[in-house]
Amino acid sequence: MASIVVGALLSASVKLVLQNIVSSDFVNFSRRTKLDVSLLENLKITLLSLQAVLNDAEEKQITNPAVKEWLVMLQDAVFEVDNLFDEINTEALRRKVEAKHEGQTLSGKVHNIFSSHVKLFKRNINSKMHKLFERLEYLRQQNLGLKESVDVYTPTYSFLGEKSSICGRDDDIKKLKDLLFSEGTSDIRSKVGVISIVGMGGLGKTTLAKLLYSDPEVKEKFELRGWAYISKDFDVFKITKTL
Repeated sequence: MASIVVGALLSASVKLVLQNIVSSDFVNFSRRTKLDVSLLENLKITLLSLQAVLNDAEEKQITNPAVKEWLVMLQDAVFEVDNLFDEINTEALRRKVEAKHEGQTLSGKVHNIFSSHVKLFKRNINSKMHKLFERLEYLRQQNLGLKESVDVYTPTYSFLGEKSSICGRDDDIKKLKDLLFSEGTSDIRSKVGVISIVGMGGLGKTTLAKLLYSDPEVKEKFELRGWAYISKDFDVFKITKTL
């Protein structure tokens, strides 16, 4: 019974972490502080992948010791991610308070101390985040035969923003937009066009799709848009409900 409760709490914890990571306050502070937004985006995607198999893991842990141990390791990692985000949010609050009390007579010495603190904070957070990402990626890559579920929380916000400056993606996005717009002008209204982005894992297919999804020209061209996460064992009805 205890392990089942832990599993339920873990699902709730992962959801809260994902909600935190895409909150406007967190995103704005991360950008102002120049945290590694690419790493934050990868962390979010990895958490989504882990969240997708949690339901199956919670059931299989009862009869599979390896899955039970995996859940314990995941719980520890998620707990540390939550602590890291608490640290970031606390720093954001501290800076808000300091900003209110800052006067026009801020000395150069105090300013230098503050700047040094900002650089140290950024370096420290990015280092911790990288280590946690590696831990979560290790857990994600474990071959435990866990099945993905579509009934999960799936935020669509990307840290990369609507005007991302990812090197080498402009040509790819242009080609995809040309294909997408040509599909939209087809006279055959009954057909549903599908454009596939194919490649090995880790090449940035999801990132590319999100950049296309958030492109201003795409937004202007299509009045209605939707984003859904499709797992291997998908349910058409559930996916439709999420759109």
